[in-house]
Amino acid sequence: MNTFKKVLFSLFVSSLLLFFSMLTFLWWNHFPPLAETFSPDIISLYENVSAPLPKNLKVASYNIHFGIGLKWDRQEGLNKEDFEMRLNKIAEILKEINADIVLLQEVDFDSARSKNIDQAEYIAEKADYNWVAKAPYLREKFHPNLQGMHGRINFGLCILSRFPLKDHEAHIFPHPDEMPFYLKWLYNPHGAQKVIAQIGNQEINFINVHLEPWSQKTREKESATIAEWINSIEGSVVLGGDFNAIPPETPNKTGDYLSDAPWFIDRTRWDIENDETIQIIRSVNGITDAIPPKTFLKNQKESSTYPSNNPTEMIDYIFARRSAQVLYGYVFHKATTASDHLPVAAYIKYVSSNISKTTD
Repeated sequence: MNTFKKVLFSLFVSSLLLFFSMLTFLWWNHFPPLAETFSPDIISLYENVSAPLPKNLKVASYNIHFGIGLKWDRQEGLNKEDFEMRLNKIAEILKEINADIVLLQEVDFDSARSKNIDQAEYIAEKADYNWVAKAPYLREKFHPNLQGMHGRINFGLCILSRFPLKDHEAHIFPHPDEMPFYLKWLYNPHGAQKVIAQIGNQEINFINVHLEPWSQKTREKESATIAEWINSIEGSVVLGGDFNAIPPETPNKTGDYLSDAPWFIDRTRWDIENDETIQIIRSVNGITDAIPPKTFLKNQKESSTYPSNNPTEMIDYIFARRSAQVLYGYVFHKATTASDHLPVAAYIKYVSSNISKTTD
């Protein structure tokens, strides 16, 4: 009996040690913690740089997939030069699009999987953008297996600009309710960022988002939060990003982009036919869409952004509101497989009374 008690005691003590060791590891791994809402710095790469004011503002949104390319498994065996080659390609794409403001999603700032390259600043330098606003939403000293790689991870959203930026806000969305608590430290959260760009005498708010893919309920909540955020802003707003949702007018909704959902996600909760993510944004009074329903229905192939090698679904968007209004938008198909997404671009009409020198 005494031996049995000793064994039970040893198991109890071992369990406590394991529990507190795990707590200590998680505290260390996430320290300093990222707050749900915070104000990251804005970086200016060059001094005394001023861009000519455009007649119409051009904005692009691009999920660059961490510089990995189309498929996760293509990163295996890649060295730093391979990633630089991919990032150079992305920079070339952005230079050809020639947008004044670029909204990027899935950007590595300091991650082992992409050889610890600060992709935001690397692309900014190569594509001639002076102002860089980085908003991390996952930062850990160690991750055991993220897309086949282990080690430090630090990634999130980024806005590149040829005009001065200020008042940077970053928001990290809560994890889906259906996620097991013991997996939350392994799961990628999603988020949004907002900056104000000074373009001539006008200030325009830019919101860059990456919404939850696997939980429709969570994604719709995030979309509603973004809509409330837009409604609370008195000035002009341009919204773009990876919404992980297809337009409600999409015929034959298959949701192929959701096919690699993790094992713990209950797919029976998905109701793709009635997903309200995009409709919630469109319901904001006065908002305009880079690729409106009529354009999408006229040519779904040309309007789709995913997957990049055979685009069948539109999940990337640009919207604008108030004195910023979308004139025309398009998907840049020449990007091919530099990422698993294709970039979307839009010309935005804006009002500025001091345009003395303009570009098209």
